[in-house]
Amino acid sequence: MNFQANKIIESTHNLSWLIILVFFILTSILIYPLIYKTPIQQASPDPPSKSHKLQKDLDSRFINPIFYTSFIAESKSKDILTQNSLFELFKATEKLKSLDKTGELKLLKNSTKEPYLYTYYDQNINTQIYGVYTIANAVENYLQQNNTSLENATESQVKIAIHDILNNAQSTFLFESLSINSTNEIRVIDNREIQYWTSPTVIFSVISDNKKLGGGPLSIGLGGGDRILNKEKFSRRIQNVLRENNQTNSIWGLALDTNLESTDQGQTAGIFIMLTVIGALLTIAFLLKSYWAVVLTGAGLGFLIIWLKGISNLIGLKSGLVIDLIVPISMISLGVDFAIHAIRRYQEESENGLSPQNAHIIATSSIFGALLLAMLSDSIAFLSNLPSNIEAVVHFGTAAAIAVIGSYIILGGLVPLLLMKIENIENQSLITNTRIFKLIKSFGLIGSTTMSAAGILVLVALDEKIGLIMLISSILLFVVFPFILIAKNRTNNVVNILEPSSDKTSINYIGKLLKLTTNLYLKPRVPKILLILSIIFTIFASFMAFNLKPVFDVKDFFSSNSSYVIGLDKLDKHYGSRAGEPGVIYLKGDLTNPDSLIAIKKFEKSLENDDSVSKDSNGRSTLEPNILDFLKLIVNNPYIKNEILNIYNIEITDLDSNEIPDTKKQIHTILEYINKNGIPLNDSTLIFNSDRIKENVYYDPNINSEVVTFLIIRIPGSREQSSIDKAYESITSKLNSLDDSGYFTEIGLTGSPFTRKAQLDASTDTLRTSLPIAVTATFILLLITMKSFRYAFATIIPIILVVTWLYGLMYLLGFSLNFVTAMIGAISIGIGIDYSIHITERFRQELKSSNSKNIAIEKSITGTGLAVVASALSSIVGFIILGFAPMPLFSSYGLLTALMMFLSIIASLVVLPCLLFFITPPKK
Repeated sequence: MNFQANKIIESTHNLSWLIILVFFILTSILIYPLIYKTPIQQASPDPPSKSHKLQKDLDSRFINPIFYTSFIAESKSKDILTQNSLFELFKATEKLKSLDKTGELKLLKNSTKEPYLYTYYDQNINTQIYGVYTIANAVENYLQQNNTSLENATESQVKIAIHDILNNAQSTFLFESLSINSTNEIRVIDNREIQYWTSPTVIFSVISDNKKLGGGPLSIGLGGGDRILNKEKFSRRIQNVLRENNQTNSIWGLALDTNLESTDQGQTAGIFIMLTVIGALLTIAFLLKSYWAVVLTGAGLGFLIIWLKGISNLIGLKSGLVIDLIVPISMISLGVDFAIHAIRRYQEESENGLSPQNAHIIATSSIFGALLLAMLSDSIAFLSNLPSNIEAVVHFGTAAAIAVIGSYIILGGLVPLLLMKIENIENQSLITNTRIFKLIKSFGLIGSTTMSAAGILVLVALDEKIGLIMLISSILLFVVFPFILIAKNRTNNVVNILEPSSDKTSINYIGKLLKLTTNLYLKPRVPKILLILSIIFTIFASFMAFNLKPVFDVKDFFSSNSSYVIGLDKLDKHYGSRAGEPGVIYLKGDLTNPDSLIAIKKFEKSLENDDSVSKDSNGRSTLEPNILDFLKLIVNNPYIKNEILNIYNIEITDLDSNEIPDTKKQIHTILEYINKNGIPLNDSTLIFNSDRIKENVYYDPNINSEVVTFLIIRIPGSREQSSIDKAYESITSKLNSLDDSGYFTEIGLTGSPFTRKAQLDASTDTLRTSLPIAVTATFILLLITMKSFRYAFATIIPIILVVTWLYGLMYLLGFSLNFVTAMIGAISIGIGIDYSIHITERFRQELKSSNSKNIAIEKSITGTGLAVVASALSSIVGFIILGFAPMPLFSSYGLLTALMMFLSIIASLVVLPCLLFFITPPKK
């Protein structure tokens, strides 16, 4: 026993009520920032990569006049090109337009009634389109020209109409809307030989006025504030209208409500988060057999969340999925770990016949060093993320370190102190062993675990004020009320002697199992065999871990049964090789020079032979009209050329017929003209208005010749990170020729596939840097505090093994490396090092008192090892429950964390004792 620590703890007992009072005052103060300083900004998960820099530049430069909401219409009969399916789709889109015209398709309930759909000129069919145009509209127009309609047409008339429409050169875009699984065969219908088309789906977009919806960039991802949420609500409104009264078709939205879906699925996972806390607390009740230990730990976890969120808000940490949910969930495990080690050691001393106060003094002085060392090492493990260039990871490390310090103070210090104070009074109470009080505790156990868990959930994810009320109510009902009962019936004598635990309790069953394990360790060759097996398994796991690749798949985050994921699955199935995720090629330079535009045209042509980029039916790889398309429209339109000649006295020529004006001055003039006037077809029809031009070409006549534009491409199979890596390497090599031309000041790839690649690369880099920092810094800390290289080295080894085993098993179990799973490495160090420290410290204490390493190992495993198993089991049970959450983000986190804790037990109770046995010289 550490005599100095014993004296310190003994002296603090005289100030214990003052300490408790100061704690509650401090907690009350932290309630203010918890409620009134809630962060409004989210911590960015984006690194300062070139792709993100270019994306921000595009967002700041370009106006987005239109907002796309894309859908797939799928026929339940497997062929949507039938009269029933097309008429149902036509009616749905017409109803959408009708509601919009009357102002019923409004953004929010309290929004003013006005149209939101966008009217634009479609070059393909040379007509104005209002909001949405599908193959059903084309068939309807065709049939009306032939004195009928979709409502009245026969199946034969519809198939003939589709044949004629798709054979029209202007209808290529309608062919592109059909599934890649569409078929056609020659048939004779009504005495006409036609191509008889079938397709299970069609894809289409509803186009709205982005300015009326709040403006801003057209990005898909988490975060973005009310503007993004309002757009998603509007998109859902469109989807609901299109789905109304559908009997023949199914309508699937395509990534139209990422944030709302995340919120919805997060709420469904909420009950599992609550059950995680309940499972952990009930396991404590099952193992420790103490009502007060459970209710105080539940209250302590609530106080921990108040400290975590209060201090985080006070120092300005931003919100986000990781900080708001992952950190609090993780800290449940660490908090429980501190509480169980402190309480179990206190129970050990109480079972030896000591009074609560003396048991607490001896237990706390014995475990004080281990808990302090565990807190410091945990903090170092989490703070090792600070060098990361991802803001969300830095804030995660900071928040987790705050929670670790809070866990040490509240769960490792305050809870055992309160437990001692209460049990001291309970031992002098006349009602302790009465039937009514035992009944109160039985109901209180269930009520406390449920209300504490619910209060923590509400506090973390829903409403801080309501969560606080629930936690305070739980404390008043299940801690304060029973305490008042025993205090009112207190005598001056001890009337309730704590009896030694029965050999039949669950904790002692575990103790017996650990004793058998210890006996096995002490056999001559067993430690060597166990270490050899550990080395073999670690080598195998290392190879597996290095094969773990960064992958982004929406199924890793959202339920595979959700409409969101099903829609994207339909897109892959029916449009995979033709569709793909939009990527952006950023181009900045002297684009008024004809040679620079010729270089872009050659580059665009080279993409047609690149299989990492999707193509349309004409083999074109770029989407959306770009600067080359605008210039092509100008040089081929006598009306515009004449307009420019009249206004600027500049003649537009194309002597080499490459559809690019011949001189720099001509291109300057064209860009100035279309930025003001758009691109007219004639004096009455506008192909593109000026806003549409500014969406793609940034031109400022006052900044010499510098122009910024971009090309949009599609990356097929972008759920597999290897597809994005392949596209990135291929396109970058082609862009080098543009870079070498000297006309461009900046070139690069951006858009969601490439910003996500940068994010995953940064996450991987964070893992590669934070783990060595954490291990090295923790080892130095252990070396300083333990004053022994051999024990510091032995203590850190199991943690390295756990991380290696975990990532190796992740690969074998089919998990991928993403933003969330990359953090489990840091968490595994934080949790795993605790177990190792407690075992090593107990071993050294017992070795000092017994002079026998065999006895030291036995007492370490059967004593502290018991607390390690109890702590881990309570958390494992809780996280396994979380593993059943329908949202894969939480379920995978729960399962992997439970697996990590199990591996930590194996490393601490199997590998570490063997290491301690070998590195400890025999006593002389």
